[in-house]
Amino acid sequence: EIIGKGNGYDDVYRLAKEDYALDNLVFHGLLPYAKLSERLNAFDVCLGIFGDSLKAEIVVPNKVYHYAAVGKPIITKDTPGIREVFTDGKDIRLVANSPQAMVDAILELKENLSLRSRLAENAYKTVCSSYTDQKIAERFLSILAAWALGKRP
Repeated sequence: EIIGKGNGYDDVYRLAKEDYALDNLVFHGLLPYAKLSERLNAFDVCLGIFGDSLKAEIVVPNKVYHYAAVGKPIITKDTPGIREVFTDGKDIRLVANSPQAMVDAILELKENLSLRSRLAENAYKTVCSSYTDQKIAERFLSILAAWALGKRP
């Protein structure tokens, strides 16, 4: 299932529907936040960011936080940005940016329920410990306070 309409959506849709005539993909487009958790809770594994851009290297996309917040195991490209928040094998499965690496990781999690459960539980703990609205607001206020005092946080 594909949720969202980010960069490349039209190309992916065309490839899936026209070039390869795949009938096992569902394209939801944008979903209201109220429906997002419901859809995510139906998934066994969620895929994060894959790409060759600088942005893909340095960001942690909102969708990765969303997956973690509903306690889903995540497979994503191994990047410096992702590693600032998550740890491979502990709360996320990081892979090389290749189709085969994604397939291998999906099959690994399909066959290893224990790993899948551990990654999901730890991803949830990671976001709940540091990335709730309250925690983000506290961090933001501490940065502002440091700047007001002429200090770098």
